[in-house]
Amino acid sequence: MLSPGDYNGDGFDDIAVAVSVNASSFNLGNGSYLASNFKNAGVYIIFGKATGWNGTVSLLDDASVRIKGLGITAQVTNAGDVDQDGKSDLLISDAAGAYLFYGRANANWVNTQTVADVDFTSAGAASLEGVFTIDNTTPGSGGLWHVGAGRSSDGLSNHSPLHSLYYGQAETSTSGGNFNTGLRNGGSVTSTSLNLASFATATLTFNYFLKTEGVGNFDEARVEITVNGVTTLLAGNKAGGGGVTLMDQTVTPTGVWTTAAINLTPYVGNQVQIRFTFDTKDATANNFEGWFVDDVKIQGAGLNVNGGVRFTAPAGGNGSFLNVAGTGHFNAGNFNDFAVEYREGTTEKIFIFYGSASLLTGGNIDVKSSASLSYAAGQTSGFRLRGLGDVDNDSFSDLAFASPNDSFIVWGANLSGAGLMTTPALALHLANLPAQDLFIPLGDINKDGKADLGALALERAPALIEDGSLFPIKPALSSWAGLICAMPRDMLVPI
Repeated sequence: MLSPGDYNGDGFDDIAVAVSVNASSFNLGNGSYLASNFKNAGVYIIFGKATGWNGTVSLLDDASVRIKGLGITAQVTNAGDVDQDGKSDLLISDAAGAYLFYGRANANWVNTQTVADVDFTSAGAASLEGVFTIDNTTPGSGGLWHVGAGRSSDGLSNHSPLHSLYYGQAETSTSGGNFNTGLRNGGSVTSTSLNLASFATATLTFNYFLKTEGVGNFDEARVEITVNGVTTLLAGNKAGGGGVTLMDQTVTPTGVWTTAAINLTPYVGNQVQIRFTFDTKDATANNFEGWFVDDVKIQGAGLNVNGGVRFTAPAGGNGSFLNVAGTGHFNAGNFNDFAVEYREGTTEKIFIFYGSASLLTGGNIDVKSSASLSYAAGQTSGFRLRGLGDVDNDSFSDLAFASPNDSFIVWGANLSGAGLMTTPALALHLANLPAQDLFIPLGDINKDGKADLGALALERAPALIEDGSLFPIKPALSSWAGLICAMPRDMLVPI
């Protein structure tokens, strides 16, 4: 689906295209794939420019902006200038939600940020910098995690002065100590909730010096990530555990600090926690240096749909978001408005949002929207949502909600609260239309100052063979187009 608009406010229209699959699983060749395997899903924006383009433009390679994290049945539209800042705003939906991205300058579409940068030194003193919390009580009391000045003067590169995170004891400024307490010991260091919701990609890097027993499953060092209560191993020093392998100086004696780089892209679009854990697993052979960790940094880049203003299903709902549309001035005022279609069971709902200088905030769509209209559609499906302009010439922009057998023209108005689409004052109900009816906004084609409306459907007609005579056996479908010039509402009557 494609939608133009000036999303960066430079005076040139841009092109936004949504790319997704329409089912949670699909067959391709000899294999079956999940929608999550479709890595190119996303919204791609190509910025307009004075010179235009020559030859072939690759949507995936040449896009100025890529918004990732898109689910199935995605749609994208120009919401209009919802906040009247001179830039078009981008409205996206997939089955799980609707997402509003306010227009912004080019630099703000890039979205490269450092989420966390911890060198364990603040104002010259040892510090967790408000990012990490130490727990030395698991698997039992007596864990040894702390922040100190160990190895601060070891003369080695790949770590910053003055302090680092350390699992061990009796360290000096030039070397580590040990983790021998006479008992099994261990502990963890866990970050606060870190926001990766807005990114398309993310990376965790840190510097470390690790020396343990190096055999069996003893003295296990791990780096973990927790997302929505589920913890996954990112890195470890034991074979078979999965994730990136941490270099142990006993196994590979490089004598230098190592930089670990871990891809967090599978976890973007979420709030996450990072955790460093150490567990001796026994009480013997613990006279090794332990684990130093320094310069922990998480960086994100690109955009994720969850980084927009996100609207989710009503509380307790498990329906799907299906369509989005810019509506123009649906209500009184100078701000552009937009609409979102949501289907719960066999009931269709249109949620309408009014533009404002105050930026919208995300949440449950029934709470955050300005008004809603519902329709018990039964088994009817395949509705399309589209702004029409001011068809009935009452200074409010109208909205089409059309399906193969059941369609509405929703009249623009100062609506609030919840209403029914079958209420004549709110919408014109057009039932039993032939085949796929589609209303098309035509603009003011007869220059009378009013928006005009087209309708495209299919009708059954005899087919012709090449000599112009009728083919007598099988009827064919041919297109039919109708034209409705704008007129007062009472002249538009149900079919």
